[in-house]
Amino acid sequence: MRAGDRPAVAIAGVGQAGPVAADSRSIPEMVLAAVEEALADAAIGFDGVEAVVTASVDLFDGLTASNVAITEVVGAVMRPETRIAGDGLCAAIHGACELRAGACETVLAVAHGKASMAPHWALTEWAMDPVFLQPLGIDFLVCAGLQACALAQGDGGATERWAELAARRAAAGDAAIAPPRSAAEILASPVLASPL
Repeated sequence: MRAGDRPAVAIAGVGQAGPVAADSRSIPEMVLAAVEEALADAAIGFDGVEAVVTASVDLFDGLTASNVAITEVVGAVMRPETRIAGDGLCAAIHGACELRAGACETVLAVAHGKASMAPHWALTEWAMDPVFLQPLGIDFLVCAGLQACALAQGDGGATERWAELAARRAAAGDAAIAPPRSAAEILASPVLASPL
């Protein structure tokens, strides 16, 4: 198939179930709510879906094969399904590839993660190299601090600019996740991983 002959790809509908700081629903309940919203937004039912791509990261859900629990709620029983150990972007890209290849005409791409199922920062250590980094207790927060230190070298105003950016994002974001704070409040808050 030549590039010009490949079908166009478009997003027909979207749905989400969060983010919520501590959602009491199970993963299948959360996923079903998002899937139903996406299908309604696209004005189709499960019968209009030809293939499904699901994405999750077992480590962050604190479960093994975390996508097994959502097979039914995404309509993947007796339907082609691809399971990806990644995020929603990976699922969307894989779905677009299926469409561009002409394998099907509609794909439902679903990603989930429920970090409240396990202690997040303790789990991020397991994503690190087990020989050199895990014994040091390095996690994603430490990595973010190291990256910020490298970026801030020779830039005396970096910390203030980052605080202003964080304040703007907090003001525009979901108050259930982080309440709005001023740049001054952020700069006065405890340091989690220098210079953050």
